[in-house]
Amino acid sequence: MGLFSRKKSGKGKAGSKGAAASPAGRPGSDSDDISLMSEDSDWAEERAALQAALSGKSQPSAKAEDFEHASLWAEVDRDELERIALNIARNAVPPAAAAGSEENAEAAARVSISAAVAEQAEAYDSTDPLGYGRIDARLLKLSRDMGQGGASYKPRYTSRGSVFDLPGRRPGASAGRGGDDAGEAPPGLRAKVLPGSEQFDAGLYLGTIHAETSLPQLLRGLAALRQQLSEHTGQLKSLVKENFDRFTSSKNTIDTVHAKLQKAEAEGEAGVHGSSTAEVLEAVQRVQEEARRAFGALLERHAKADRIRLVLGVMQRYEAVVQLPSRVRQHAGAGDYEQVVADYRKAKALLGQQGGSSGGGAAPGGATGVSPCGPLPPQGQGSMWGKLMVEIDKVAGSVAHSLETAVRSVQSSPGEAFEAIRWLLQLRAVGVPAAQGMDPVRLYVSFQERHVRALLEAALSQHTAALEALQRAQRESEEAEAEAAALASLGIVGPSPVKYPARGAAAAAAGGSPAASGLSSSAAPSPRRGSSTGSEALAAASEAEGVRYAALITQGLCQWLPDFWALTQQRLPALAGAAEGEGGGGEAAAAVERGIAAAQRSVAILLELYRSAVLNLLASPAAAGLTHAGLLSVAAELANGCSLLQAGPTSGGGGGGAAASEGHPAAMDLLRMLAERALHASLQQLAAHLHAEVAQACRAEGYRLTAASRRAGRPSTASVAALKALVQQGMHHLQAALAEADRAGVSLQAKAAAAARDAFFGCFSAFAAGVDSQAQGLLTGANQQQQPGHAPSLAAAAAAAAAVASGAAGGGSGGRDGPPASPAHRLLVLCANLGAARGQLLPQQYARWAALLQAAGSSGKELQTAAQACAAELDAVETRLAGAYIDRKQAVLDEAMEQLLFTGGTAWEVAPPPRALRPAVLEFLHALVATQAELAATAPALLSEALEELLLGTFDGLSQVFTQGAPAASPGGTLQLCLESTFLLAATAGLGSEPLQQAAGRLRAAADQRLETAVAAAAGGRDAAQLAAWAAGGGAGAAGAAGAGRASVAACRQRLEALCREAQEAARRNLAPLQQLAAAPRQ
Repeated sequence: MGLFSRKKSGKGKAGSKGAAASPAGRPGSDSDDISLMSEDSDWAEERAALQAALSGKSQPSAKAEDFEHASLWAEVDRDELERIALNIARNAVPPAAAAGSEENAEAAARVSISAAVAEQAEAYDSTDPLGYGRIDARLLKLSRDMGQGGASYKPRYTSRGSVFDLPGRRPGASAGRGGDDAGEAPPGLRAKVLPGSEQFDAGLYLGTIHAETSLPQLLRGLAALRQQLSEHTGQLKSLVKENFDRFTSSKNTIDTVHAKLQKAEAEGEAGVHGSSTAEVLEAVQRVQEEARRAFGALLERHAKADRIRLVLGVMQRYEAVVQLPSRVRQHAGAGDYEQVVADYRKAKALLGQQGGSSGGGAAPGGATGVSPCGPLPPQGQGSMWGKLMVEIDKVAGSVAHSLETAVRSVQSSPGEAFEAIRWLLQLRAVGVPAAQGMDPVRLYVSFQERHVRALLEAALSQHTAALEALQRAQRESEEAEAEAAALASLGIVGPSPVKYPARGAAAAAAGGSPAASGLSSSAAPSPRRGSSTGSEALAAASEAEGVRYAALITQGLCQWLPDFWALTQQRLPALAGAAEGEGGGGEAAAAVERGIAAAQRSVAILLELYRSAVLNLLASPAAAGLTHAGLLSVAAELANGCSLLQAGPTSGGGGGGAAASEGHPAAMDLLRMLAERALHASLQQLAAHLHAEVAQACRAEGYRLTAASRRAGRPSTASVAALKALVQQGMHHLQAALAEADRAGVSLQAKAAAAARDAFFGCFSAFAAGVDSQAQGLLTGANQQQQPGHAPSLAAAAAAAAAVASGAAGGGSGGRDGPPASPAHRLLVLCANLGAARGQLLPQQYARWAALLQAAGSSGKELQTAAQACAAELDAVETRLAGAYIDRKQAVLDEAMEQLLFTGGTAWEVAPPPRALRPAVLEFLHALVATQAELAATAPALLSEALEELLLGTFDGLSQVFTQGAPAASPGGTLQLCLESTFLLAATAGLGSEPLQQAAGRLRAAADQRLETAVAAAAGGRDAAQLAAWAAGGGAGAAGAAGAGRASVAACRQRLEALCREAQEAARRNLAPLQQLAAAPRQ
């Protein structure tokens, strides 16, 4: 056939003739066949095809002269030119096995593949009956001739890519055959559409091939088809007419020969030329048998040699194909899965239709099998190429199973799992049989969910077992303590109870210490009161176990979730597009979508399990042994979980953005809700804990003033220091709670304000209530201890009060190192504590923690109101206790005054004029000084007020007695009473405020009135001379009065003042405290 031709010649005829002319094969045994070759292969066809491919000689057409040659380039058949050029290039380029370098081998592969595709496309081409071009029988696509505009319609059946789209291929090289990127049409449709088929359907043909052809064009094509049919009919008639005589002669000759053969066979005579057909057949069979005996061994050896040469030739020419299994295995061992996929894709393209276990589907592009060195000979399912494909499938299947193992393993990092999923999807997309039943995304999600669920269940089991062990230990401890107590009651010393580790050791052993959670020491669980043995240590260990359980499940979930969420929600969607580009996109994209949905469901299920576990822990903190500190530790673990979620995936590649940084929004919301609940419960328990601790401190009151409080000017006992420590502990806890809330992104202002105020001001309220309860116990006990008719002497009471006061001044308040304090003194100590808490501790702590309380949600007005109410509560209790103390001291002074006036043993009716003070007055003065010293040493703030109240009562009572004329006394006795009242007024001069000065004035007036009455009654009587003589000892005026035989009121008053000065001088040391108090500036 000419190179430049106008008409399409019968393509591939030379090859078919060569195949027909080849020998039909030689007999021989197939037992010596090579293992890669099938025993029932058609070796003659294989040998002929191999020899034709290796020779590379093109057979010239025998009738080239029958075709007209093109004279212009426009008349050149471009497809024919391309086919010839490809054949020349394929014969000129050496095979891939002998190409040397990798580039030459690749070039040889591209040329061979292109030539094979061209041959396949030519085999499927046919001419359109309507004359508009050629029909690609494989693609069912009409390719119009250049004369019809050169337009090529898009194929109705397409795929996304072909393995034959190799680099370097000429664009548009497939324009005449429908392109290599088209998919093959179904065989049933092709049988009905192609015009040469026996099942041709005209309507389906027009709808498929000429769907884009207009009606005028169809009409023109129909007219041309009719004209062509008419011309063919005329030509056939002319042929028969011109050669009719030849047809008749040939027919007669054939009929004559047939009749003679039938007659000869019927009569048993000799056939043509004296031989019958049976004789000829027998002779032929005899000759064949003799030839077989003579040349059988030679033919068999020749067949073996041909077969060996054939196998060697195949091995040499298709060395790259034969080595594919070892290459796939080598790349898999090196972890180069990209090259594994590429090699398997190449093997599938070359061997896909050779009957391997890969399913025998058509190779991309419609090629039967194209090797880098040329087209592969078609063989059966048991052929060498089929066995080679089976081996490749096995190797690729082992790779798929190893990747599946990596997906299943929870030890694989997120990056390793992602790569395993990626390559599994690609192996599935390129058609690896072992990977077809695998769903790596769903498998990864299910195993990850199973792993986290097992972690949660294991943590719960460990927590339950630990609590049961602690409960058993607690029961054993209680039984041991009860047994020891029973033995001790019998006087038997038994074994000591079992000791348990302290709180810190138990927490460290459980792995849940607050320090491990990042809490400050102020926020750490504080040790409970009592020893570190028995139930206290067990309770501490139980609390540490609860914190450890919360930390374990929170850390496990929050470390796992960001990586899992980023992989399934941000990275996996990209694999659907990648798999789609590999040719299996629809199925891979569906698998990825199913896996993403399954991941979302798994996360929702695991979050619900985690939520139930933590809520069960928070719903009954007492059952779990969690105090306010333990709840804060749980909240700290939840805040750590929020930080882990905010940090995002550790493996990277999560896609970025807010969604990737927070992992899962529902998880973050859940952790914040749980943290808020834990913090709120912690603050509520904090208030109750502080109230109980303050009450316990009040019940443990020792009534001993601390040296530090004395130096600060606000004497108080250790209970006030304990109150301060508890308030600070509560505020540090609140500070830590707000810090954890800020770390978790939770706002506590709405719920924490009331609890924070209760924690702060409730401590002072609880302190006031505790002190009041203690005071009531003191008052009740003192009233029960008092017995009628029996009272200690004032001197003894004064001495005891002075001793207690001196002990208080030295830093004590009675107890083991000093005399026991009286109930009145204890009341005064409680008053001092209340005064220190109200006047010093509350303002200081409020100024320090007001900003923190405001940060917890309380307004400044609310805090001021609460502070005022708290101060008023403390002041009310202090006022009540101060009144009780003053009442008791007033009773002591009233008793002293009773002794001074009535029960001191003085016979007032015959009493002579006074010479000095009676001891009763000094005893009264001692009691007053002792009270003053006690107040100054214990409650300086109450000193002035208490003394003023006591003196007011004393002065008013004495004034009332004087006014009533009691006791009835002689003039000398009246002068004694006036002397002693004057001495008391002089001793307390300068004390008190205006009301006290007025009471002193009323007492002075009553004493003067009583003095005038006594002097007037003595005038002219027998006592006049005695009174005058007494008054004379007071000075010149008194001597004149005595000379006159009478005593004047002025003389008596002078005498009384002189005696008072003498008494004051004598009692100067006793009066020094009162004088110092009078000289001190008023506050």
